[in-house]
Amino acid sequence: MRILHLSDHYAPVLGGIETHVAALARQQALRGDRVTVLTSTSATADGRHCDDAGPVTVRRVGSVR
Repeated sequence: MRILHLSDHYAPVLGGIETHVAALARQQALRGDRVTVLTSTSATADGRHCDDAGPVTVRRVGSVR
């Protein structure tokens, strides 16, 4: 199954929704689904860096206003 999660906040930002979406996406990918997270969060947000390696594809786009 192909799954797309849309989340305005995602890793490396740490919080409730970020943690929940990351865990859900990872579990879905590990069971064999093709999972993508679409987010406007930069890979270097909050002074942290996220390399996006792993079973979940992360697409980072600029904020749309």
